[in-house]
Amino acid sequence: MEKIPNYLKKHSDKEVSNLRQEIYEWLDKNKSALDKKYKDFLTRISLEIWITFRIRKLFDKRIITRKKTKKLIFEFLQDENIKKIIEELNKAAKLSGPQKPLFPDFSIAKMDRTTSKELLPLFLTKGIFSNFNKIPYIQDLANEKAKKIGRKLTAKERRGLEVKMKEYKKGGYVWKEFPDYAIGFGYEQFTEYLEKIENEYQEKKREAEAKPFLFPNMQREIEQVLRKVRLYKKGQSLAYGILGEAYLQKKWFETELSKEKAVYYIGKTPDQKVAYSQVKEILNSLRWLSYKVVGRGKSKLKGAVGNFIFNIQEKGDKYLLDINPRYIGCIQYFAKGEKELRTKKERKELFNTGYFNFPMKALVISGDYSKATEEFRNYILRETGNSHLNTKKYKVISQKIKVYVNRAYLTHSRKQRNYQAFVEKVLPTLIRDKFISKLEPSLNKLKGLSPKRAYESNLKLYIPRIGELDKNLGKIFRE
Repeated sequence: MEKIPNYLKKHSDKEVSNLRQEIYEWLDKNKSALDKKYKDFLTRISLEIWITFRIRKLFDKRIITRKKTKKLIFEFLQDENIKKIIEELNKAAKLSGPQKPLFPDFSIAKMDRTTSKELLPLFLTKGIFSNFNKIPYIQDLANEKAKKIGRKLTAKERRGLEVKMKEYKKGGYVWKEFPDYAIGFGYEQFTEYLEKIENEYQEKKREAEAKPFLFPNMQREIEQVLRKVRLYKKGQSLAYGILGEAYLQKKWFETELSKEKAVYYIGKTPDQKVAYSQVKEILNSLRWLSYKVVGRGKSKLKGAVGNFIFNIQEKGDKYLLDINPRYIGCIQYFAKGEKELRTKKERKELFNTGYFNFPMKALVISGDYSKATEEFRNYILRETGNSHLNTKKYKVISQKIKVYVNRAYLTHSRKQRNYQAFVEKVLPTLIRDKFISKLEPSLNKLKGLSPKRAYESNLKLYIPRIGELDKNLGKIFRE
């Protein structure tokens, strides 16, 4: 039995046991209002601290007044009447009615593996339109060069020009060149949307006297809005959250996204009020931006991906979203029991890209994550592990460290910088948050290796199975 608080010493062991049982019964009757961890709470600290904590919790939820809170705590600590306190707590709980859970429910969802690997990283491109008015049109540059050499550019020469420029406008898209592919970010739909708002505003004010335009200088305003497009890093996090909700609700049209959950999905908390406006900006970016991907070299990536979200409705404390099925991937066949309606051969074809389990709590605790940490976390979650090394407790990923650095999107020109970021930031963060249970070789040994030697070395990552991982993440989230 745990240590008996001073105010209970005059009671017999049986009385103390009965009082404790009464508290457990009270907890069981108020499950909707309490988090399960309070039971563990009782085993770790004295009843005095727990009751005081509970009283303060009721006050924080505005169920009892400040004056009543002070009175209850004073009476509890001075009069040593625990039964009276339990009665008061019961009374407060009854008066308050059904209680909203302290936190939203963050379950385990399924994600399409190809979407996670190839499409969602599109949202990690930094400053898509930050220098919009200075980005050149590739056709203008091609015309200038053709004029100088006295002939049209060949396809190869035009491609070389695009690679050299790194960033340019073509066909209503801002293109960014990368070693293995190029991404086109469509801006025309976004600007057309802004122009439509301006035209509607002018139509309504046409008969009014000298009313100022909503956008006095349309081109300037468009550039300012484009500059504020907020997709980098947290755009991907919210996209994961939205896809998780689509799976859990088994629908991708009018998928519900509560504003509270959306804030958690970008690594913020509801008390950070600026987070709500950040969510809105990200949603608008996901709604109005369309994408194209073209592979370079051996890459086979090609095609228009389109908008992530087709439509957004804001209703009270939630958003209703229509999501592009291209991003949903094979997960769309979980909707309405379609998986069970298919033959074995059809299921194999439908799920050929594969899917993986994604704990939604992973997004909630990622407020301090770097881009590299988030990408590497996503990588280890979607990997199946080595079938010869996997155990019931762990899936084991075994690769050369240079592969891991690449998967973490660490792209600095100096290997030293990339390796340092990997062993001093990425791995320690994921070990801290229980995504990785063990490394072979150990982190200390890795820190003693030179990048040249380390890159060719093999590293085993021991990842907890999804049930245990989700449980661990829940504890971190509630701490």
